[in-house]
Amino acid sequence: MVSAGIIISNSETGHGSLSIKPLVYRLVCQNGAIADAYAMRKYHAGRQTEMEQIEYAKDTIKAEDTAFWLKVRDLVKFSLSEVTFDKIVETMRVSTSLKIEQPEKAIELVTKKYQINDGESKGILNHLILGGDLSSWGLGNAVTRMAQDVSSYDRSTELESIGFEIMQHTWN
Repeated sequence: MVSAGIIISNSETGHGSLSIKPLVYRLVCQNGAIADAYAMRKYHAGRQTEMEQIEYAKDTIKAEDTAFWLKVRDLVKFSLSEVTFDKIVETMRVSTSLKIEQPEKAIELVTKKYQINDGESKGILNHLILGGDLSSWGLGNAVTRMAQDVSSYDRSTELESIGFEIMQHTWN
């Protein structure tokens, strides 16, 4: 069983982007997979750039803020919609049929492509073996399970995104 969720993040300084990403949370093992393929980002670069000499009127700023928050509302609705959730779950279902014939080679490819360190690589292999599922689904779950073992929140969310991406990979 899985549950829908979202990850909302903002740049630390407020001069970048607000990101809203669908999250599928697997209840049996408490793994989360972040579906970047369905993520949306809204850039908000502040009120005024150094190149602008104009000071905006209060009603202009208010209208801009209103439009921004309406877009955020729409992004959240999209991320939590049944249509988006069904597409993500279908991707997961398909991943169960994408078999991995050479698990060591798959781990090696994943390690290179996603800059997985040695400790994480060993952990992913261990979780793959313990999970006993040599498919894209199994490997993706091994990566999202590894996300629970790292101490950095940022790295954990990266691994949750990588796990979902791996679920979409064909290994043969």
